[in-house]
Amino acid sequence: MGRDGRAGPVASLRASDVMSDATTSATDGWLDRGGGSEGAPERWVLTITWSLDEPERVGEACPLAPDGVERIFGRGDSTPEETIERIVFGRLRPGGARDARLVAGKGISRDQLRVVSRRGAVHVRRTGRCALRVNGVAAQAAELVHGDVLTLQDQLVLLVTWRPALRRASDLDVPDLGEPDADGMVGESAAMWKLRERVGFVARSDRHVLVLGESGVGKELVARAVHTRSSRASNELVARNAATFPPGLIDAELFGNVDGYPNPGMSARPGVIGQSHLSTLFLDEIGEMASSLQAHLLRVLDGGEYHRLGEARARSADIRLVAGTNRDASELKHDLLGRLPLRVHVPPLRDRLEDVPLLTRHLLRQAAQATPALARFFSGDTALASAHPRIAPELIERLLRHSYPLNVRELDTILWAALGSSERRYVELTSEVEELLDGEGEPPDERVRREPTEAEITAALAAHENNRTRAAAQLGVSRYALYRLLRKHGIS
Repeated sequence: MGRDGRAGPVASLRASDVMSDATTSATDGWLDRGGGSEGAPERWVLTITWSLDEPERVGEACPLAPDGVERIFGRGDSTPEETIERIVFGRLRPGGARDARLVAGKGISRDQLRVVSRRGAVHVRRTGRCALRVNGVAAQAAELVHGDVLTLQDQLVLLVTWRPALRRASDLDVPDLGEPDADGMVGESAAMWKLRERVGFVARSDRHVLVLGESGVGKELVARAVHTRSSRASNELVARNAATFPPGLIDAELFGNVDGYPNPGMSARPGVIGQSHLSTLFLDEIGEMASSLQAHLLRVLDGGEYHRLGEARARSADIRLVAGTNRDASELKHDLLGRLPLRVHVPPLRDRLEDVPLLTRHLLRQAAQATPALARFFSGDTALASAHPRIAPELIERLLRHSYPLNVRELDTILWAALGSSERRYVELTSEVEELLDGEGEPPDERVRREPTEAEITAALAAHENNRTRAAAQLGVSRYALYRLLRKHGIS
């Protein structure tokens, strides 16, 4: 649908893919009372990802109960004659939802949608004046599953996700809705709250750490968070990319050298180990180092002892290593892996799509602060640090349907393309941006790879006691693709 309000062909459609269970209104305290994330209850959630009249509410969410009971989504409070519960949105945080309230968009009808959540899907039916689109296609009714995007024309964009309950964790830093926390992390998804909790746990120890994650997910940001929350925070973090170490000078880079050694005229250097004494050393892309070079770290990790090149006496450094890699942990030298007992897995952006609009706002603010000419995309009466950018809803809809193989780094690239090609006073979905987006919701290789058979899927689920994350890993597909296949084969 265009911004002129004209809808395309009307359709009643089924959208993407996912399974199982859901919630009631956002006023319910929704949390994992068992204290563990594995096996925690999962529910359908609607998240506000764009709002014309209430941009400050982007990131608010509503969990939906899979009880088959119809609910009203619309503007304003219920009337005395109404007998159907109305959907409300609030801040879905560890410990339950907070500050729940109804939407107030002026262009949204009081009875805009009828919503029924059942095991397997969320069913919506348009009952109000605002045109409905699902994944970019005009519709009167739809069956929504994980990753589907619901747009009420020029008024509101909602994302449907299937997410676990949030563990109660009173010691987590709780920023304003969608704003960066004290460590610079942005996100309201369950994956981000789980990451924050894991970082807090790891920071309280002084053991060495391995940070795992794809390229562009923010492994250095996590390493800095571990450092700043630790007892070593008073000393500066030392960060290096291990892939840049010249193989012939690895010892000099790590341990330093005395003056004039190994080559005449070479200045004395402490090396990154010496620089990191009483602090944290972050070595990113450690998996790019040959295993023979990884072995150079073992002794200093055990007891802190090392030698500078050209120096007979042993030195001692009290360091904590945080190593990062985008490879599988098993690809590291096993001796090194055994010395990195704490692990932090940084989720890819495709596993926390509800954070895309929040990251978009954050990245656009950063761009405008660095380039004042870009302030034209923001309202002029608010400081950029807290202003809401003007973004076309079509752009948000498409960003939510992209697969992000390069994660946050890729989102930043897409937004700069939008900023450079937008001609109006809002950030547009231009042809330049379209060329960078896939819109299918899956990485391209997922779409061409041979699909697992129904028998293979059933066997994988049985082998992992119906744990879909582990079954997807065995089958070599994403969780997103697995959910689609479950629906395709009617597997519950």
